Amino acid sequence: MAHTIQPKKLLIVNIIDILNRYTDSEHTLTQREIEQILKDEYLMEADRKTVRRNLSDLIDCGIFELEYKETTRITPKMVKNAKTGKMEPTGEMEESSVYTDFSLVRDFTEGELRYLIDGVFASKHIAANHRRELIKKIERLGGRYFKAHANNIAKEAPTAVYSAQLFYTIGVLDEAIQKRKKVKFRYKGFGLDKKANYRLDENGSPKEYLINPYEMVSKNGQYYLICSDDKHDDLSNYRVDRIADIELFDERVRPLKDFASKAKMDSYVAEHIYMFAGESVSARFRIRRRMIADVVDTFGEGFRVSDVEPDEQNGWMTISATVNADSLAIYARSYAPDVIVLSPKSVVDRIKREMTEALAMYNEIA
Repeated sequence: MAHTIQPKKLLIVNIIDILNRYTDSEHTLTQREIEQILKDEYLMEADRKTVRRNLSDLIDCGIFELEYKETTRITPKMVKNAKTGKMEPTGEMEESSVYTDFSLVRDFTEGELRYLIDGVFASKHIAANHRRELIKKIERLGGRYFKAHANNIAKEAPTAVYSAQLFYTIGVLDEAIQKRKKVKFRYKGFGLDKKANYRLDENGSPKEYLINPYEMVSKNGQYYLICSDDKHDDLSNYRVDRIADIELFDERVRPLKDFASKAKMDSYVAEHIYMFAGESVSARFRIRRRMIADVVDTFGEGFRVSDVEPDEQNGWMTISATVNADSLAIYARSYAPDVIVLSPKSVVDRIKREMTEALAMYNEIA
């Protein structure tokens, strides 16, 4: 709200601000109401003719999309009497357009804004103070009437305990990816003190990583950097929120096409369902038919279905997919006994060994 008299040249800017703050698809303003807000809050005197001209300029320029009602008004045609200087009716009628009920067309619907806010609340890698700041910024996109609706969204969210410089890290990574430059950083994990601590090298100092960044992706509620180093011919993943002390390194990245695997980023993300690094394998597993939605959620459309049994609830079906070996083992254990891996044999043997060891440990407890 303004506290000093505004120069006239700011009139159109203030009208835009008024429309942004006070209007949406369900809340409109007349020219008289805009005129009154200008007087009360911006200390600007402007008659309806001036307000109308500025609104017309906004409509004509096309930068801001405005909605308004247009009605036709029929009034007596008036001319100026040359002798008296007064306006007098000619006896004819004329049509003129009247514009009212102005509102700013917003880039986001309220549903879209609520979805964005809910996504911020659910983000595991954003600290509480950053969540609050982002929510306020998103709310401002909806105008003054949106905030009350946003309060209906559940605000329970995990506590982020990693990098306080998350957005700075994202900015540096984005620049590095665009410029095809390497980055150097340190990486954090948890210690027994429940705090994020640097990973250490063999000398006990914080370990430094020099990597080739390719893409950042969101997976399972976390934000990952997909990258490589010059010592290996496969891709690696790092949690972006665990990256610390990042620096842009003035050296060109190793091109992704140089890898022997010729990895494609889209297939890589789909195959690494839990974002573990390592090889992908051609896998087959049996799963209950009722779990088809879980399969789609996990693998997208990148799988084939065969050997389907008729019972929709308890019947089995076979899924064929290319998936990261470590992720497949975890997926099968998580959904056991409703998921049985058939191949590859290496993963089958691993699951057998790990579940046998787990059973032995539980038997000891019993």
